[in-house]
Amino acid sequence: MAEALQGADSAQPVADLLESVGAELSDARQHVYLVTFARLLAATLAANPARRDPSGFSREQIGSCLQDAIDNPMAYAVGGRPRSNQGGIVVKYVVFRETRQDGSYHFHIAAKLTSSQRFSAFKRTLLQRHGLVSNWSCSHSSFWSAVRYGFVPSEAKPVVDAQCFQWAADGLAWDLFEASQEPFRADSWRQRREKKDKQAEAEGKSIGFTKLDLLSLVLSKNLRTKRKLLTYAQNHGTVPMQSFLSKHQRRLPEFIEDALEWESAPAESAVEELTDWDLLCQAADQPCPHGDQCVYKTACDQIFELNAASFSWVSLAVALRSVIVSGPSKTRRVPFLVGSTNSGKSTLLESFDSLFGEVNVFHLPALTDKRFALRNWLRHKRFVFWDEFKPVQFAEAECLPIPQFLKAFNGDLFEIQVPQNAHDGNVDFRWTRGVRPLQPKSEVCSPPQSL
Repeated sequence: MAEALQGADSAQPVADLLESVGAELSDARQHVYLVTFARLLAATLAANPARRDPSGFSREQIGSCLQDAIDNPMAYAVGGRPRSNQGGIVVKYVVFRETRQDGSYHFHIAAKLTSSQRFSAFKRTLLQRHGLVSNWSCSHSSFWSAVRYGFVPSEAKPVVDAQCFQWAADGLAWDLFEASQEPFRADSWRQRREKKDKQAEAEGKSIGFTKLDLLSLVLSKNLRTKRKLLTYAQNHGTVPMQSFLSKHQRRLPEFIEDALEWESAPAESAVEELTDWDLLCQAADQPCPHGDQCVYKTACDQIFELNAASFSWVSLAVALRSVIVSGPSKTRRVPFLVGSTNSGKSTLLESFDSLFGEVNVFHLPALTDKRFALRNWLRHKRFVFWDEFKPVQFAEAECLPIPQFLKAFNGDLFEIQVPQNAHDGNVDFRWTRGVRPLQPKSEVCSPPQSL
């Protein structure tokens, strides 16, 4: 391609331009490409009238040509396998125009596709259908990297295009600054830290060790206990790492927990976007990994069969759905599942811990906590599962007074007492999600006179 292109000036030949964007690899299959359209030599245009100089295109026009070449590539004349994916495969792209010292300009396009593709058919289509010579850089494996090349100023390229053209298949606007940032990866962060350590060592300098350095170390090296972390630091850690861990040694379990929360945040964030009922339906639609040999399903079937005279799985499902979808109220009563010990009450409902995650389920508070028994309810819970709940006993112990109990399970507003060092002592609260209390049959009795 270089021999057909005009460089910016004598100080920057075309070879330098192509080297800066990255080389083409004929056998590459990628879902991200950085495509360059550089200015053609006058002699090349004269010898090839069908070819067109990209300097005569707008950003939107050059982007449309690229999209057409990718979504509708020309078929091979002979042989080859027909394209299996019919329809648009461009997810999004952004067009950058770079102006040269002589007033001419060239284009860079960062493009993201739905799947990994070879670029040869796209390049040939651009040339034969649109008369455009292109270079397909294979040095960017991630979209953020290709976008960053054209969007973020650098020492080698201090001026960037402030009027770039963006396009997305879904028609939604997207933030270029966000798209140009490298997503966090624990191993990448740790490796960058190690390079900084080596450079600092060579220069005789010392650099600090941060908490994010620690999180990346914990996740990339799977150091998920305090002892493992300390052992690794003693055997393989740098002086700044050892100093940081020694200084914060008592807080290391907390930091490890933060690392695990950091790691699980993307998956949990996706789950948070679903309603509780949608999450339940999504799980129900998935096939059981144990198939017909599922012991849990067999146990539940037996429990419903043995208790068919009392209730059915349909009635339980209807009650659960009503409360999970809209929360408890005076018209959506919270049914208590009452039965003798070891009758299977917990077995029917303990799977909600797995569905929502144990930390997202509010379990039975401690009977001895008379002041702050409900404070954990305020911590972003998705379900209430009170196994072995004894309402009379909790009310008598003043752990859950009767008025508070009635308001909580009627969907009314009530107050939860919390320590004054965290709040003013009371928090207004209304529960609008699923709840399922289980009560031992032996505790169904008349309340004592004190109540």
